[in-house]
Amino acid sequence: MAALLDGIGRHARPYLGQPGRLHQRVQLQLRHQARVGGGHRPPPAQSVLGRAELIGYQRVGAVLAQAGLGAAEVHVGGRHHSHSRHGRHLVHDATAHAADSDHAQPDRFGAAPELGQVHQSPTTSGVTIGFSRAAHIGLVIRGVPVMAQSSKRAKSGWSRRKFLQTAGVAVATIAFPEIIISCGPQSNPTPAAVIPKARKGASIRLLQWTSFVKQADDEFKRQAAEWGAANGVTVAIETVTGDQLQPKTAAAVEASSGPDIIQMQYAWPQLYTNSCVDLTNDVNILIGKLGKPDPVNEAYCKVDGVWRAMPYTIVPNAWSYRTDYFGQAGVSSFPATWDEFTIAAGKLKTTGKPISQTDGHAYGDSLTMWNPVLWGFGGKEVNADGKTVAINSQETRNAIKWAQGAVKAGFVVHPEWLDPDNNQAYHADRISATLNGASIYIREKVEFHHYTDVTNNAPMPSGPKGTFAMNLIFNHAVMKWSPDVETARAMLLHLMDKDQYMKWTTIAGGYNAGPFDAFHNDPVFTTDPKLKAFQDVIAPGKWPGWPAAPSKKTAQSQTQFIVADMFAKALANGGTGDIEAAVAAAETSLKAIFERP
Repeated sequence: MAALLDGIGRHARPYLGQPGRLHQRVQLQLRHQARVGGGHRPPPAQSVLGRAELIGYQRVGAVLAQAGLGAAEVHVGGRHHSHSRHGRHLVHDATAHAADSDHAQPDRFGAAPELGQVHQSPTTSGVTIGFSRAAHIGLVIRGVPVMAQSSKRAKSGWSRRKFLQTAGVAVATIAFPEIIISCGPQSNPTPAAVIPKARKGASIRLLQWTSFVKQADDEFKRQAAEWGAANGVTVAIETVTGDQLQPKTAAAVEASSGPDIIQMQYAWPQLYTNSCVDLTNDVNILIGKLGKPDPVNEAYCKVDGVWRAMPYTIVPNAWSYRTDYFGQAGVSSFPATWDEFTIAAGKLKTTGKPISQTDGHAYGDSLTMWNPVLWGFGGKEVNADGKTVAINSQETRNAIKWAQGAVKAGFVVHPEWLDPDNNQAYHADRISATLNGASIYIREKVEFHHYTDVTNNAPMPSGPKGTFAMNLIFNHAVMKWSPDVETARAMLLHLMDKDQYMKWTTIAGGYNAGPFDAFHNDPVFTTDPKLKAFQDVIAPGKWPGWPAAPSKKTAQSQTQFIVADMFAKALANGGTGDIEAAVAAAETSLKAIFERP
């Protein structure tokens, strides 16, 4: 049985999970014939996702789990006598799926390993593993036989290798329910993870954003190329601006074709779940080596308990500011509260170098500004239930009133700015402060050398309801259309190796933070005290739609810039926009997302 399931897992892993293609779905359902006392035979599987009734030992469940076909833990008992419900009590029942008319007829691939005893390894005396040579064995896709074995062929050509290869093909596109083998009260060992292996000759294409720190991209490409050369894999890294990343991702998903790996921004794994491979096995490997993942990365990547992306990086956003201009204005340090921010903005206005920020459609700098402002005053888009729109509140109005007051005092907002624009304004000596990643400071220190000594960085100010932050988050998803899923997974695991990853963060110079516990003490943030602010904003970080959990709907709200647009409407014409109209427009947009079925 172990050999049988090992083969299925080995051949299946590159093909797992195509739930969006139900009309093409190959449903693999294993049935067994277990020769136990009284000649009891459990019934065949009956649901579309399979009730794989397995009588076996620990390795059977472990292989299933490792291949993504079974439970995260396996309960294994010792030898025992059979009983009337022996087979039925071993498995998780997924028959509810059979109610779906699209899946009501069970497509079956039959196999008949013969076991003389249960819960014994293949080396145990009395246990034999074999394959049924009955002529009825066949593979059925949506009721159409695609492989029928004649009696003669079945007897002469059904080798062990042929069976394993065919079983591997048959498992393509399956989504098994959780399977639990439980025949005893003993301990519950967790199966060892399966480390994916690269296929020599494979080609992997990865799509990601263009970092604002060029040397970080250069190092990432170097590491990927080095791994590719060592493993006989051709690796191509395609970089596009953050603004181009979403339309390119959406186009690939629509076509079910494109890069093998796509860098997912914010909650995109929730948005494109059906196109993302289950990476639970691989993330568990990383957790074992690197510790707990960052809660925001986890919230974005994990969909209904399944890791649809691998945590990759946090790009913390803090305030870069000119200490010389602040000193001239009589402001000794960056404001710690939003009320102090308003006062400072008024003073900096007199220098002709205002504090400035976008309130436009900047995927990084606008979202990471206006969501924390909303939360800091107690406002929220939706309640924790993820259903009830809550933007129309006094807390939201308080946040907008604060923003209007800050703009009237001297804080300058730019609805036309995208993410590069505040960087350019700072380097051109047009502004005194802006919210951004560490790239402004890093480029001054490494590249421009104009204002390095007079640039410092500060975390987000606090509002009446506390300190909040939102950071730019990226994670990597392996796409289901990739012909080399296992190779793609192997490459991502290599790039997340601690030594490799910290080479990258060191060269990035503090622009990127690692998404696991092992990276929390990255020396890049302690060797330069001016970078500490970027580390400080990680802990209070939340996600768009908070306090609701990330979902497809929160992702839709984020990509539509509903919160940023609400503030922009109210801040128009020097901060004199209609608050009620701004809130009403946001409420209408949010209800169209969250309150539809």
